Amino acid sequence: MPGNNGNGKPPEDDPSSIGNVLVELGICTQDQVRNAVEEQKRLLGNVLVDMGVLSHGDLKWALLYQEMVKKKADPEVVKEFVQQKKRAVASDLRNTSTRLMVLTRRLNKA
Repeated sequence: MPGNNGNGKPPEDDPSSIGNVLVELGICTQDQVRNAVEEQKRLLGNVLVDMGVLSHGDLKWALLYQEMVKKKADPEVVKEFVQQKKRAVASDLRNTSTRLMVLTRRLNKA
């Protein structure tokens, strides 16, 4: 299950997680582990872009949304942000559909 170590606990609550083990052994500080986890999240987005699962634009939207949630932004602002993304996705779909129709017509005329 994403976000846990297979035991139902978030990684930071699991004493057997590698981050907690490193802190317990005095090899890393809690701040260093937190920073590494944040870097890992950023890298996950890049991996998903490389896999073609999402675009760079999608990743930027997701990172902005994540930042708004972290900073406990006004719920109305977050709601409008989500609506804007939905409108952008719908517009992209309409544009793609229109382009496909034009190409299909051209192919049928050929």
